Amino acid sequence: MINMKYEDIAWDQVTNKQARGINDYDLGEIQEVSTEYVMTLKGHSDRKIFQLPKRLAKSFDGNIVTFQLSESESNLFLVVDKELVDERNPPVIDETLESSKKQDKLQINDTQVPIEEAKKIEMGLVHEELVIEQKRLSKPMEIDERHTDPSTEIKIPLKSEETAVNEG
Repeated sequence: MINMKYEDIAWDQVTNKQARGINDYDLGEIQEVSTEYVMTLKGHSDRKIFQLPKRLAKSFDGNIVTFQLSESESNLFLVVDKELVDERNPPVIDETLESSKKQDKLQINDTQVPIEEAKKIEMGLVHEELVIEQKRLSKPMEIDERHTDPSTEIKIPLKSEETAVNEG
């Protein structure tokens, strides 16, 4: 590799050639050459675009342009904003996607069918019972006239619970 001045490099012949830095660091393929810069593209899925000053080029052997740049120094020339001037951007492949949609028609018939279900529910019910016991007295009681009327009615209220079913 012969060192030369960057003005002596045949810049019209470097497009699509490899660019390398110090220790053979890969700077990608040269895409474009302007008056002061060389644009390179490195990688495909994880693309890096470098805008390298021509003045840092030290040789060209017909296949590789070598720049006086280390890997860490090359990051200073990494193009972050891909919206630079159009002449500096590498070509972008345009991809057009076609889409279509399919519609399915559904028909819903609303038919109401009563469904009967038998359910058993255990429920505790409370009721009161009146128990009347007849006991013999050790001494006979005297009966007066008031108590002998057979039509006398005695009402004793009792409580009871019944089930009630509410539909809901």
